[in-house]
Amino acid sequence: AFVSDEGLPLPGVLLELQEAGGSTKTVVTDESGVYRWTDDIIGSNVTRATTTLINYLDKAVEFSTPPPGCRSSIDQQIVLLVDEMNELRIDLNLILYDLGSASLRESSKQELDKLVKYLIAKPNIKVELSSHTDCRNDRASNQRLSQARAESCVNYIIAKGIDAQRIIAKGYGETLLVNECSDVRACGCVPADVEDCEECSEAEHQQNRRTELRLLAE
Repeated sequence: AFVSDEGLPLPGVLLELQEAGGSTKTVVTDESGVYRWTDDIIGSNVTRATTTLINYLDKAVEFSTPPPGCRSSIDQQIVLLVDEMNELRIDLNLILYDLGSASLRESSKQELDKLVKYLIAKPNIKVELSSHTDCRNDRASNQRLSQARAESCVNYIIAKGIDAQRIIAKGYGETLLVNECSDVRACGCVPADVEDCEECSEAEHQQNRRTELRLLAE
């Protein structure tokens, strides 16, 4: 499991696993900061894992090779440290959108410029930029809007010289809200028989109109 120095799980850590024979495979930790591998992923003799996570220091972890004919499991909690010296910390919380719009704000472009520099420094990294909407409007329209938002980000990055093969745009519509601002609370607490309902604030809606970033395995 991979955690921060505060003990919080770190999802989306990119791991390059290396076998004793030199073969490598990249994988990504789950939402709990854990990756569980099996022999069909790479093999039974993983001796090294190298981590990559945006805004965190890279780390190499060595594992002992089991004796011939033996098998061993690896169950460790590994702490990754924030890259405090990095002046280009990427804050995706600043990539936000106006209601019904896929246009990039100037603050969003500044964060994407940092991502461009990161991708230049890490030429083997591939990423997915995923965009989301709040729950207002119908689901089909929100799906199209979220895809347009993701493509706005990706097109901006490609225009800065990043290979299009290294970055994917993915829209999730209103399917992954970060709060309880669902259709019930969106527009005046309908249906009317819902008890103890408070209408969503604009700040809550804004939290859902966002773009997220994750590193991709091979």
